Amino acid sequence: MAEARRAAEVLRKRAADFVYCELPRERGGFPPAARRDYWRYVFPKRRARAESAWPRSSLTEPPAKAYLAALGDPAAAWGLGLGPDLAPADLLARLARGGFEAEPAARRLGAARPPDAETLTAVRDLVRRAQTPVEARRWGAWLLGAWKDPEAVAVLGDLLRAERNPELIYAAAEAVAVLGHPDSREDLVRALTDLGARHKAVPGQGLALWALESACRLGAALAHALARVGAGPDTAALATLEEALVIGVLRDPRPVAADAAAQARGLKAGLAGALARTYRALRAPATLVDMLRVVTRREPLAAAAVETGLREGWR
Repeated sequence: MAEARRAAEVLRKRAADFVYCELPRERGGFPPAARRDYWRYVFPKRRARAESAWPRSSLTEPPAKAYLAALGDPAAAWGLGLGPDLAPADLLARLARGGFEAEPAARRLGAARPPDAETLTAVRDLVRRAQTPVEARRWGAWLLGAWKDPEAVAVLGDLLRAERNPELIYAAAEAVAVLGHPDSREDLVRALTDLGARHKAVPGQGLALWALESACRLGAALAHALARVGAGPDTAALATLEEALVIGVLRDPRPVAADAAAQARGLKAGLAGALARTYRALRAPATLVDMLRVVTRREPLAAAAVETGLREGWR
């Protein structure tokens, strides 16, 4: 909250055209009250026949210069600026910029299999560099998984251990799941431990929906990756999974706002199902399965997801 207030003060001193509003009991994110106001503002600006205007913008006003400077042209997300004959070096340059072109550039690179050694090395370096835009590093991690690069295990492990951006950790977990290398196990355990600690440290008597969504989405990805990698001969990985996600997130007694309760139930059901699928894949002991059932027994949606997950596993 203090950072938001400082940012608002800077904008006020620069006479920016903006409105700053603090909502009681909301710590950030995109709460329902702000969502309602946002769409009341956006909908009137849409073109009457927006759906037929693709790939042109559906808004009547073009992006501001500051927006274009920071993120680029939104139309670039469709890859419209990527010519059919761009060399890998040019695609790498577009990827490294981040912004809207990162995804289409990465997908074009990913379609070329196997990549040459120079391209592979460049993507590994791009993912390693903290100064690289987040979007570029995220899609770089995706590429390493798509190419099934065995040398990417250490690069992705560094993201899992040292990174704090949940989007980057999520991308690393997905890539690790594709690679399925047992050397990633300790990195996943570390990421799970950090996730549990960060979720516990979220302040407040209530829990903001954004915090629950982040923990559930990332927790499910890490659980899936662990299922693909394997728990190893001891029970440390499974114990961490239970401590961080079952006890730390699913059993968290802090309520979300009343108008977000249904969304919260859905998020917890998704995480519970992912845990159950992972338990089946790793042949978890009955005590862990019983604990998961006990924690979700009062949430019909989550309880049903657990039984489905135990029955089906990861496919």
